Amino acid sequence: MELTADDHRLLELVGAGLPLVAEPYRAVAAALGQGEDAVRTRLAALIEAGVIARFGVVVRHRALGYVANAMVVWDIADNLVAGVAARLAGEPGVTLC
Repeated sequence: MELTADDHRLLELVGAGLPLVAEPYRAVAAALGQGEDAVRTRLAALIEAGVIARFGVVVRHRALGYVANAMVVWDIADNLVAGVAARLAGEPGVTLC
């Protein structure tokens, strides 16, 4: 895939982190002078082409007011993952599952 100048600017913006607003893709689109649908479509194409290998979240716990946290990794049988994940995600103390 050949990247355009717009692609480089899009990658720069999302690489710095999505804005902490209700509609982050709309904010990115506005910064690029494009429509939100165009930005979402282009991000999907960049992911599909392997240009973007991972699109994830980094939680800065202290900035959000948390004074302690824990991460747990469990090895769960494949056929049980969806059910266990749903139950864990429903727990009030679980913020990322």
